[in-house]
This record gives sequence, structure tokens and C-alpha cells, in this order.
Amino acid sequence: MNKIIGSKGWIIGIGAFLAIILASGPVFSQNNPTDSAQTSLSDSIQLPLPEAVAMERINITRNYMTALGAWGLVNVVQGGISATNTVGPEHYFHQMSAYFNAVNVGIAVVGFLGIKKQLLKTNTLASEIREQQKIQKILLINSALDIGYFGIGLLMRNSGIRNQNAKIQGYGGSIMLQGAFLLAYDLLQFGAHRKNGKRLGQKFGIWTLGPTTTGIGLAYRF
Repeated sequence: MNKIIGSKGWIIGIGAFLAIILASGPVFSQNNPTDSAQTSLSDSIQLPLPEAVAMERINITRNYMTALGAWGLVNVVQGGISATNTVGPEHYFHQMSAYFNAVNVGIAVVGFLGIKKQLLKTNTLASEIREQQKIQKILLINSALDIGYFGIGLLMRNSGIRNQNAKIQGYGGSIMLQGAFLLAYDLLQFGAHRKNGKRLGQKFGIWTLGPTTTGIGLAYRF
């Protein structure tokens, strides 16, 4: 890929993202599945398992939204500055990075607003299973879209090189980088949520939520 991907600005941005992920230890720390039905969040606070899983899910989402917002801001600032100091494909690479990540910052803001709503909800076993299934499905769909971004970027970059079109080449390289980042981001987040959600199955067996003759019901499989 273009040498610009290895520039100091992007190394700093990737380093910042990794630092946030590594610093957010609670994202990957889960309670032991052999604990009692009451999950301890501290020495003095006890929450029922569905509530504890919900709180961990919210913490995971908060940490990853923070990482996405930080990545977005680094790219917007770095991309805006670099785009004014470069020419050719590199100029368009940084320009697209700024555009692309303005959207990521917006997504992070919406994510934080959603977290506030989640904190007001009362969580039951059924509702938490629904939420876990929902967020894991969304992240898998996002991962497929990320692969699409990378593929489109690769096609654009190669087309730009063949046709000596600096704009298409630079935009394509930027979309490739952003797609690769988002793919890693979504897969890591999926893994964290899946690990957290497994606690429900480990405590209560394997639960599935689906349609019944009277509406929607929970099924338990031993």
C-alpha cells in the first residue's frame, strides 16, 4: 500500500487505539462462570446475573465507543492537517480519512447516547438474551461490511494506479485502511460481547428466544 499508510500520523493513531483497548481491562475481564447466581461487582454491591451481564455489556460498549471516537478524532485532525500539506494520492488519502472518520465520531456520539438509555432499563434474563443476540448480530453484519469497504478500497486504489488518477488512488488507499481498522475493531468487540453473553448460558443452560403459538418465548435446552 502507499507509503503514506506508514506515516507517523497513522502510527500514532493506531498506537492510541491499541492503548485505549489495552487500558480498558474490564472489556475482557469476565466473572468466573462457576460463581453463585449473584455476581459481585464489588465487595459491597451484589447484582443478579442478568443485571451484571447488562452492566458488563454497557461497559464493553462504552470502552469501544471511546476507542472509536479517539480513532476518529485522530484521523480527522491528522487527515485535515496532512491534506493541506501534501499533493497527489497522499493528499486525497488524508482527505478521505478525515471525511470517513467524521462519520465514525458521529457514530461514537450516538453510541454514548444509546448507553444512557440502556442504563435506565430494567434487565431480565429474557431481555438480556435479546440484547446480547442483537448486538452480536449487528457486529457480525458490520464485520461483513468492513470486508466490503476493504475490497472496494482495493479496487479503487488499483484502478487509480492503472489510470493514473490520484484522487481514486488516494481515496481507495484510505478506505482500505479504514476498512481494515473497522474489521479488527468489530471482531474484537464481538469477541468481548460473546464472552460476556456466554455467562447467561453457563448459568442457566442454553437459552434460545423465538416465536411460539402465543407470541415470543424462551426455550431451555439441557
